[in-house]
Amino acid sequence: MRFSSRQDIAASPDEIFAMLTEFDAIEKGARRRRIAVRRIAPEPGGNKPDGRPAWDVGFRLHGGERRARLVLTECDLDRGVCLRGEVEGIETVLRLDLIPLSRHLTRIAVAADLSPRTIPARLLVQSLRLVRGKLDRSFARKVEEYAALMEQRALDSRGARFHWRSGAAG
Repeated sequence: MRFSSRQDIAASPDEIFAMLTEFDAIEKGARRRRIAVRRIAPEPGGNKPDGRPAWDVGFRLHGGERRARLVLTECDLDRGVCLRGEVEGIETVLRLDLIPLSRHLTRIAVAADLSPRTIPARLLVQSLRLVRGKLDRSFARKVEEYAALMEQRALDSRGARFHWRSGAAG
């Protein structure tokens, strides 16, 4: 099952990439949302694949405690950011691609792929298909909110007083 959305952000790809890779700030934001996050430092030859940064994440969903390990599989300005994880038999890949539209305008394309690996996971994904429209709208809304937050941070950091969407100063 795949969810995808894209948003245009009034910021350069460099600014957006810098925000996407501010892992300390992202971890702090997750903790504010009551998500337990513990970063696992990369260790060549350790128990993490290829010594890549990883996180152990714990959260409540539908009345139960869920645990996941997220691994950063790609982190490149040209190719974007990609995280891979597994939650209760569902392999998840979250991909964030940056597409430059102009010097200060970037399109971010976000895609989440859910692949069930067990029979209970297949049943769960099948039940999600019944509410697919609602989940698509929710995913798009969350991407839009995050894009607006990144755009505002970029505008604030540049001291910009003109917003390209509204055409108004302020």
